[in-house]
Amino acid sequence: MNENGKSSVLIVDDENTNLLFLTHILKSEYTVYVAKDGRNAIEAAEEQQPDIILLDIIMPGMDGYEVIAVLKKSEKTKNIPVIFITGLDKTDDEERGLALGAADYIIKPFSSAVVKLRIKNQIKILEQGKTEKALWQANAASKAKSNFLAKMSHEIRTPMNAIIGMTELALRENEPAAIKEHILTVKQAGVNLLSIVNDILDFSKIERGNVEIIQTDYSVSSLINDVVSIIRMRAIDSQIQFVVNVDSNMPDTLFGDETRIRQVLLNILNNAVKYTEKGYVSFAVYNEFAGDNSINLVIEVMDSGRGIKQEDIGKLFDDFTQFEVEKNKGKEGVGLGLAITNNIINAMGGIIKVQSEYGIGSTFTVKIPQKYNFFNKLASIENPNEIKVLLYEQRQMYTDSIAFSLGNLGVDFTVIENDSNLYEKMKMKAGNFLFISFFLYVKNEEIITKNKGHIKIIVLTEFGEAIPDANMNILAMPAYSVSIAGILNGTSSYLPYNDSNEATVSISLPDARVLIVDDIITNLKVAKGLLQPYNAQTVLCKSGMDAIKAMQSKDFDVIFMDHKMPDMDGIETVHRIREMGSGDSYYANVPIIALTASAIAGAKEMFLENGFNDFLPKPIDTIMLNMMLEKWIPKSKQKKHTAG
Repeated sequence: MNENGKSSVLIVDDENTNLLFLTHILKSEYTVYVAKDGRNAIEAAEEQQPDIILLDIIMPGMDGYEVIAVLKKSEKTKNIPVIFITGLDKTDDEERGLALGAADYIIKPFSSAVVKLRIKNQIKILEQGKTEKALWQANAASKAKSNFLAKMSHEIRTPMNAIIGMTELALRENEPAAIKEHILTVKQAGVNLLSIVNDILDFSKIERGNVEIIQTDYSVSSLINDVVSIIRMRAIDSQIQFVVNVDSNMPDTLFGDETRIRQVLLNILNNAVKYTEKGYVSFAVYNEFAGDNSINLVIEVMDSGRGIKQEDIGKLFDDFTQFEVEKNKGKEGVGLGLAITNNIINAMGGIIKVQSEYGIGSTFTVKIPQKYNFFNKLASIENPNEIKVLLYEQRQMYTDSIAFSLGNLGVDFTVIENDSNLYEKMKMKAGNFLFISFFLYVKNEEIITKNKGHIKIIVLTEFGEAIPDANMNILAMPAYSVSIAGILNGTSSYLPYNDSNEATVSISLPDARVLIVDDIITNLKVAKGLLQPYNAQTVLCKSGMDAIKAMQSKDFDVIFMDHKMPDMDGIETVHRIREMGSGDSYYANVPIIALTASAIAGAKEMFLENGFNDFLPKPIDTIMLNMMLEKWIPKSKQKKHTAG
């Protein structure tokens, strides 16, 4: 079908009279192409890709039989229906044509009604075939997506179990605060990545748009801190400036689904960083008041990346959509992030808009209605009138961002233009805080050292930048209202890791015996480490067969069983355990918990149907682990946990 919406017909005949007649009767309904010999017919068919070909048999040079033989061998033309037009009426000639792939015959002299009917019939068959093919392709794509996500469930969650589990164990060690901060950042990144993976893997939610929204009170400043910590680690490896502008006057405690909003922020920001090779990514958060105890939470992400072509913007939120695949080769992702983001935003009653100029950059704006039960400002300065800040930063994006935050906090500030201006302002004691980039600090260290008695020096660093003096006051970029307020108020924005044992470990199990079965040594280490605070006796097995041998002792109170194992998987192992001892009640009733990375919809039900008692997805959540132990370990073996 052509751009004008008409089907197209190629007429091949060496007689001008026939060409004129057929063109005349068909041109009102079809786009008509003509060819007067076989060679031209083949070229026209490949170039024009008509929907139907009317092909004369008797022609000088190449006859119709030779032409159709060539057409049916070519990938470009083999599927185009060919109707022979001929004055021959011999049965063997008709059979020869059909054997070569002809779809139909029209016998000369032509009847205009017959010609039109034969063509319409072939186009109807063609359209029906296209519909059936499209339906088959859609079903195949749906099945492929399901299989793909099921496989990703195990393949992604298995390494995530090691990352989150081992960071949890490392955080429990007696390490310096700086090391714990880095480890905590790794864990936060892993937890947030897992949050995204969980939704990607639940294929039914993606397909049906059935996104569950769980609303609770949450801290906006804490949410933004988590998101910034993750994104700045992505940005540090690129040649971009990442700036954050957050309105300090908006309410800090909102009522909504923090997990879903975090997912929205990470998806949009990750995309911006991924497709921005130089320039900047700007992240802004503010609010629009919408009535009593209601706001629209507004999120704006701008970048100087590749931009999006106008014809592609309408397809931006389709499932598995990726644009300019060749140009973006090497960019990770499966084309689901923005589709999921759009579904989540819609489920929360919000909207997302996109403005983009190809080759210049894009702006994504999200508005999500939120409630708040009480109003507490996101950030504030205790004595703003007593603070005067000198700001010396030559990167304009950073200067503008910090200046916005200082003004938003109600703080008086002066932007330093050059080294001599810095010297002049410091001599005049024009400020009691100096915000200065590390490069400019090193360059002007002598001047600053001579005049620093009256001023507090805050060195602006790139995240992860090595600073030789551990006693420096450091503000890692991107600096924004919350982190700046913490510095100006004299309080640290750093939150040390609190050992989670007291929060999650509610019982001690010195008399309990726990069997852990997993073919991956790292997973065994993680599980054993997470059980250590319970003081339980743990036995580790690397295979289903080893587990069956260990079970002969009949002294385990609970078993954590991996699913995907070589030789004998977890389900087969459980079946074998349940059959041990000729109906022995111990083997029939011992609690067995599926410990698995296969966390797609329906997984828990599948395990329960196959002899498991419960289900604990990887990566192991310490709160859920505690609940499992409280539920399945005999009460007689549980003692109240005491810290220390």
